[in-house]
Amino acid sequence: MSEDLLRQYIEAHNRGVRIGDFAPLVELFAHDGELSFRGLPRDFGPFSGRSEIAGAFAAHPPDDELVLDEVKGEEEDAVDAQYRWRDPGSPGGRLHLRASEGRIAELTIHIDPEDRP
Repeated sequence: MSEDLLRQYIEAHNRGVRIGDFAPLVELFAHDGELSFRGLPRDFGPFSGRSEIAGAFAAHPPDDELVLDEVKGEEEDAVDAQYRWRDPGSPGGRLHLRASEGRIAELTIHIDPEDRP
């Protein structure tokens, strides 16, 4: 279940980049879901709840699509995966998603500093 939800997130992210609408992505989160980014010059987030998550995407919309490279580990309610950006000059990293009741309860996006251009 968590891997399917991760794939839905990737699809919604990429569609949002293409058309500029991240509302379907935000709907994947639980009402009290949390999103955070690690490995940037400063950590970004956590953003708690759909309203804050929507605000983060409105203020800082991503401009590149995600490519899922490898699912590293999956449990019933959590999954870890390696990703990269479609632009080959952008850093890759890993994702950790925890699901609850078919929604994203927590998503942490780790950007690996050694992958930075």
